[in-house]
Formats: sequence, C-alpha cells, structure tokens
Amino acid sequence: MIQQLPAIIIIVPLVTSFFIFFAGWWYKRLAYPLAVTAMAICTLSAAGILKSVILNGTISYWLGGWRPPWGIEYR
Repeated sequence: MIQQLPAIIIIVPLVTSFFIFFAGWWYKRLAYPLAVTAMAICTLSAAGILKSVILNGTISYWLGGWRPPWGIEYR
C-alpha cells in the first residue's frame, strides 16, 4: 500500500471532484464532507510519503509501469 501513496495524492482529488460536482446538484450538504474526506486522505498519504522519505530517502514512482524516459516518473 505504501508504494501507491504518490498515485493516491493525484487520483483521490481527481475522482472526488466529480462526486462533489454531482453532489452539488442533488444534495448540497454532501459536497463539504466529500471535500474534507478527500483532503484528509491526501494529508495522510503525504504524511506516509514523508515518513518513507525520512526513513529510506528519495522515492520514485513510475506511472503506467514504463521506465523513464518513455514513461512518467513521479519523484
């Protein structure tokens, strides 16, 4: 799970933004808790990455499974 934390920081706000958009149409009171939950998940993921970097040094995450320079490296 800790290897996927860099991707979670990108994916969670992206996916949640669509849910917040539609929640604003149907049930506006749900939009705020969704936003707070997404921010909490991203904050916890960032804290996990910080702990990993402090203990192990720089991390590299390859998006799509391709090695650089063909793939995207998130560092």
